[in-house]
Amino acid sequence: MKIFFIILAFLFFSCKNTYDINALDINGNVNVLIEIKSGTLEKWEFDKNQNTIIRDYKNGKPRTIQYLGYPGNYGMIPNTISLLSEGGDGDPLDIFVIGEPLERGDIAKVKLIGVIKMLDNNEVDDKLIGVQNQGSIFSRVESLEQLQNEYPGVIEIFRLWLGNYKGRDGNMIFKGIYGKNEADSILNNSIIN
Repeated sequence: MKIFFIILAFLFFSCKNTYDINALDINGNVNVLIEIKSGTLEKWEFDKNQNTIIRDYKNGKPRTIQYLGYPGNYGMIPNTISLLSEGGDGDPLDIFVIGEPLERGDIAKVKLIGVIKMLDNNEVDDKLIGVQNQGSIFSRVESLEQLQNEYPGVIEIFRLWLGNYKGRDGNMIFKGIYGKNEADSILNNSIIN
């Protein structure tokens, strides 16, 4: 029980100043708060009201993916918002980070390379795609084309996973995969300060 409170305190304090983190650093890297480590099944999310990462619940039960584990680290970009006026959900932008597994609460420095455009129950639910800026075999990847050429199938893995991870309850509609320019445009239009 003591370990649980230590972990809970660590998670709370590691995310305490999330709103003080800019979406971009001075070198143009995207700052990403990791919510879910690659390969895991538990659904966690940043709660903007509590300013911390919490376990996601649906119908009073903790959400656990009933499919393969997350194919990449999953997180949010601080100080961004998927605008309701443009069909978004009002939450920070979602992003998959391709590279070494990262821990919940880590801040990753990421290069954007693309976006998978989705609708989730008729709401825009774009999933940006980035690569770790250092410390990974993917760090030198600059585009979706390069990713596809050097690591065939990775993008298809993400597309298939997104189409199936919610099981029969999911209402995900795949709208297309776009490159860095579209991803940059989505990010720049979503930064709130």
